[in-house]
Amino acid sequence: MGSRFVNQLRTVPSGKGLLALDDLSIKSIRLDGRGYVHVDFTSSLTNIVSSVGRATESLILIALTNTFCDYYQTNRLYITIAGEQYESPYRFFMEGDYLSPNYSRAKTLD
Repeated sequence: MGSRFVNQLRTVPSGKGLLALDDLSIKSIRLDGRGYVHVDFTSSLTNIVSSVGRATESLILIALTNTFCDYYQTNRLYITIAGEQYESPYRFFMEGDYLSPNYSRAKTLD
């Protein structure tokens, strides 16, 4: 299941100026007992985020949240890195912290 999402995230429409997440890898995806999605990434996510800066990290996290929450029809995404709490140079998630979808900046691709 994870590889299907990764393949989609690596596909960038021509001329759209989007960031391709070529090195992104997912260890596991699961729904918890309340129907919330939990995605455990490899350290590739923090490596990508560390190289692009705080503003782009926010956009990446919004895109990932919108994608997984939309697919699984839920309003909470829990992200971990190799089984540990998400931590980047710009952000740290405590136990139980989650992301909610935000479609205010979403644009349709023609």
